Amino acid sequence: MHGLAGILRHHLGAALPDVDLKRIALQRPGATGAEAAQWVRDAKAAARAQSRDVGFDDLVARVMPPETRPRSVLLNIARREAAHACAALALGVHRPESITLCEPGVAGMARFATPEGILMSRTNIEASCIMTLAGRAADELFGEVDAGAGGGRASDLGSATRLLALTHASYGLGERLLSLDPDEAVARISVDPALAAAIEADLQRLYARARLLVRENRSDIQVLAAALIMRRFISGDEILALLKRVRDAEPARPIPSGRPPESP
Repeated sequence: MHGLAGILRHHLGAALPDVDLKRIALQRPGATGAEAAQWVRDAKAAARAQSRDVGFDDLVARVMPPETRPRSVLLNIARREAAHACAALALGVHRPESITLCEPGVAGMARFATPEGILMSRTNIEASCIMTLAGRAADELFGEVDAGAGGGRASDLGSATRLLALTHASYGLGERLLSLDPDEAVARISVDPALAAAIEADLQRLYARARLLVRENRSDIQVLAAALIMRRFISGDEILALLKRVRDAEPARPIPSGRPPESP
């Protein structure tokens, strides 16, 4: 993010000297330097059209265009991303870096970091799948499940399916020691009924855990979702601070242990 903030500063020159550009850069993790330069050019052009200096709102409007989706849609998306983050914290395998409603090309996005030393064990892989499936579980708990969790390899169901395919047919962590190339392992699902059945059984089992975890963290998910709709972007540190305030206000509430749930 420091690099993106530096690019913004370079193109802004002396304009907006007191603005925390690192904070603005955080709103769009993954953006390129070319995109950042274009934001500044567009912000300056908007200001020139009104015969004034470029302002903070000019820049923010380019980095985070105005929201046009209905609130009901935003609430569903926000709950989904909040559920991913709360599941990650409860399971302790990944650390939330941010959740956002302003990621280009997707409805919403939750980003995570994996602490050093975490092994690709069956337990940790299953925890990752539970975290991924928590978004669909939130849809089910708070409203109605829609097709947003599936539809492609980058979707929640697609990601969990791929990870489990690698577990069984590439990583040697299932009942077979056969190790295929990752893409071949995924392709094998459509021609290997036994593999498909094993993955489906895992998905159903892990989804049941995700549903339980989402119910247990319902209040945190609602708090995060409401904050996300208001801010449109929440960093990992802000997630932790917000949930800490909630727990401090409710001292009797149990805090998740951070351990993956036991297998049934």
